[in-house]
Amino acid sequence: MNDDSEKAVFKDTSLVDPLVPEYESSVNEIAALPGCCMLSALPDAGLGNHETPYGVVAAFKDYIVPQLLGRVIGCGMSLVKTDLTRSEIDGCLESFSKLVASSLSSKKNGYRTSYDCLNDIYKDGPRAAYKHFPCLSDIDIPDELLDAVDLYPFLDNLIDLEKIVPNDVLKRSSSFCLPSPAIKKNHFFELGSMASSLDDVSVSPEDPVYAFYHFESPMNQINSYFSGSRKKERKNGALFKARTWYHYYKKAQFHSSAEKSLTPFRYFLRHKDFVSVPVDSISGQRYLSSLVLQLNYERVGRHLFAVILSDVLSDVVGRKVSCAVEFESTHNYFDSEIIDGESYLVARKNTVGAKSQQVGVVSGMYNIPSIIVRGKPEQGSIRWMRSYDHGIGNQLWRESSYQAFQGSRGHKDNSRFEEAFRNGVASSKNEVSRDDIVGRCLVIRGDNASVPQTSKYEDVFLGKTLRHLVAQYSQDDAPVSIDGYLIPFMNYKERV
Repeated sequence: MNDDSEKAVFKDTSLVDPLVPEYESSVNEIAALPGCCMLSALPDAGLGNHETPYGVVAAFKDYIVPQLLGRVIGCGMSLVKTDLTRSEIDGCLESFSKLVASSLSSKKNGYRTSYDCLNDIYKDGPRAAYKHFPCLSDIDIPDELLDAVDLYPFLDNLIDLEKIVPNDVLKRSSSFCLPSPAIKKNHFFELGSMASSLDDVSVSPEDPVYAFYHFESPMNQINSYFSGSRKKERKNGALFKARTWYHYYKKAQFHSSAEKSLTPFRYFLRHKDFVSVPVDSISGQRYLSSLVLQLNYERVGRHLFAVILSDVLSDVVGRKVSCAVEFESTHNYFDSEIIDGESYLVARKNTVGAKSQQVGVVSGMYNIPSIIVRGKPEQGSIRWMRSYDHGIGNQLWRESSYQAFQGSRGHKDNSRFEEAFRNGVASSKNEVSRDDIVGRCLVIRGDNASVPQTSKYEDVFLGKTLRHLVAQYSQDDAPVSIDGYLIPFMNYKERV
């Protein structure tokens, strides 16, 4: 086990501006945990409803902290390039939006899993899904995105599927439909075009169309079983959440039969504080095995959405539309990595690992352009821990955002914030017009457009958000370089 008394913990929060006391306190709590060796907060850091920090990267030896990831394990994004041009799709956005909404219905898309499918994906990775969903062969997917998740040396052998969670939890999880029918909260799907600079977002009718989406597949049954809840939401999403004492007893019985003791059961109860779980314990091995299951499963869900996308676009434009997955990431996960010659379990919460020459995306929010990045061959500064933010949304909730829209920092009410972006949105609840989206992008550049703007509005969304992150990712010690920007012209999002 790691001896914390002999090895100091590296901790860096210099990339967060401003660093609020609550976030710093939560980061300090994690850094003090057994096994934590390195921790860094990235520019888009923030504090969630669980009082759990996101935008954080932490490296552990011999321990894991399930509460750090919460209930959104495997949540991720994909960037898909189509062979469509803007001129082909511009007149079809309304019908396209309606078909997407219909195709995402779990009753219609037909991609239902089974126990055998789930077990194959668990053991062999996303590549095993081709046997169950032959339609995946219609999509161009890089080989590295089909490889199974590997947590060696911390997980030598996968635990049998039926020994990870109780049978009732496994049964509900194995009958879900892929992908998730819900694109809500901060999840979205959009079409866009590429631009090389924020100073010129003009597009050509012959520009290729890209699809970009962010959501998770429905693995909440297993997520809830393993994700510790704390403090403000102790009554929801607890690891061993039980609607009745009978179910609570059954889960405790299942756990104790594996551990031969009820003592480790405390790891998975409602804790006010973070809890470190030894990796070599049965509980630790079951948790790591569940990570492999969920991460492989979520990736298959995103691949199947590319199939749906291809089918819908083909129906709309009247010809076969080819799709190629150019980028895919997961931003809530543990990974096995070597840092300075030593193996660590690296937890990333709302952050993505940067790999040499690999394309990545720092996602925009509410139709703000996304930043296209590429991993540098060199490692970059240790303060980045070879990682980048998965999005720019948390910057919007900093002090400047509160002051600009509410006059003072107070309750996180985003109604006025959203209203500035939703002005002029088409009457249909699931679609917006091309002109409205382009207008919003122009606002971000600071040009005059139909969307109302003020000096405070420009300061928050132009100065404090997108360009702020662009400046940080342009630093020499950043692990990625900026390749361009994805400018959205159609956004699909269910209202909640």
